[in-house]
Amino acid sequence: MVGEVGYKHVKEEYEKQRKDYYELLENLKDMESMLSENMISTEQLDSYKKYIEPVKNNYMRWEWFMFLLNKPNKKEKEKKYDKQFKKYLDKIKDIPTEHDENVANIEKIREEINGNNH
Repeated sequence: MVGEVGYKHVKEEYEKQRKDYYELLENLKDMESMLSENMISTEQLDSYKKYIEPVKNNYMRWEWFMFLLNKPNKKEKEKKYDKQFKKYLDKIKDIPTEHDENVANIEKIREEINGNNH
């Protein structure tokens, strides 16, 4: 169980990530306006995606951490909690977790090692 002091620090970091994400959304609105006014091209907007995805994924991961951190320990309360956050869970299901990325990268390393040994 996370102590209140530890939780406070996690919550503060989450709020930073949340602020960054909402700032990104505001920037996206600005970019869409610029695109509609032909101030930037579709290609330029597409090139910005390399900056957008990491911010979005970082935020979604922090959302997941906070979801887990606040999730009740009792099974009967857990079902209600999951149901309450169903839309959120559906939204993040396609974003790989750090564990998924770790497993994929470890597998790539194994493939590289095995490929170099033949």
